[in-house]
Amino acid sequence: GSQWDHETLYQTKSGRWVLHSWSQWQGSLDRWEEIDHASAVTWMMKNNYGDHESVQEAMAKREL
Repeated sequence: GSQWDHETLYQTKSGRWVLHSWSQWQGSLDRWEEIDHASAVTWMMKNNYGDHESVQEAMAKREL
């Protein structure tokens, strides 16, 4: 919710999802956390990645 806070979602070769969060505020630390598939799909939907294969699959399975 801030212009100074950022996130990037990565998918590893093994299929795991890792969320990288960081801030431009002085003294803040980067955070890396593994998240589950459902959380990754939710993150993609909130961040306009609705055309990603994982989101489309979840929609087809009516998981969303």
